[in-house]
Amino acid sequence: MEVQPNTPAPIRETVPESITARLSEIAGEMWDTALKTANLRLQAEREALEQVRQETEQARCEAEELADQVSAELDQARNALAEARAEAGRLASELAEVQRRAYTNQAALDGVGVRIPS
Repeated sequence: MEVQPNTPAPIRETVPESITARLSEIAGEMWDTALKTANLRLQAEREALEQVRQETEQARCEAEELADQVSAELDQARNALAEARAEAGRLASELAEVQRRAYTNQAALDGVGVRIPS
């Protein structure tokens, strides 16, 4: 766009103090509102994070209790197995002794001509 020689120059005036003051007030109000909104969001996020932390802690405690319970049950099962093995060993020894006596008695009876039916 070409400036014509007869066109008067645009008028530039400074912004009146009342307008700049009001704009400054509006800007301050907007900034306060933005800070309040940000703080409310931050507080909500902190509360949500705390809720998740508490739930995670509760789940960890429950898992720890369950692990302790399973560990105790495993110890009991191991003890019961050890006792069962010891009892099986004792019974196997007792059975071997009874069989040895039976063979000895059968051999003695065979020597005198008596046979015990099986």
